[in-house]
Amino acid sequence: MQLGTCSWTLGLKDLEQLMSKVKSLGLDGLHFCEKLTDYSPIDVKETAERYGLKIFAIDPFYAKPENSSEATLPNAIAYYSEVIDFAVEANSPWVTLQALPKWTVNCSSEAEKYTFLAEACKKLDAYAKLKKVKLVYEAVNRYESSIMHTALECRNFLDQLEHHEIKIVLDSFHMNIE
Repeated sequence: MQLGTCSWTLGLKDLEQLMSKVKSLGLDGLHFCEKLTDYSPIDVKETAERYGLKIFAIDPFYAKPENSSEATLPNAIAYYSEVIDFAVEANSPWVTLQALPKWTVNCSSEAEKYTFLAEACKKLDAYAKLKKVKLVYEAVNRYESSIMHTALECRNFLDQLEHHEIKIVLDSFHMNIE
């Protein structure tokens, strides 16, 4: 078993300081949850390697559209495709989709939101398979997402998708709130 932490919990933005802290805690790696545009995936990979650490997952912290006019299905797929590419370059096997519902702000109903998410998940799963990256959908609390807050809601949603390999990640912080 390997142990790690989510990077944002440490509050360190400098890669050297971050990786040094993770190593000093006796951990094996980390879930990289930061604003990805502030980092080079190669720098993330190389800094982790210098400290003998693994990047377990890439989880873009600021993963919502900058304004509601950008919240479209094609833009969501393009954004997360770039996250998948970041993961490939950072040598991370996983990408989380915890903020994907933030792209549904222009949907007029719950049904439309679920259709949007289903289509996005199918297309992103196909892209991730090509890139040999795995996806996880993270159920987050009601204060951060308008839909899917529990493990059961996530499982029911993913069970309705056909031929996918998306897994579920359960974060104790979010699960405790729900």
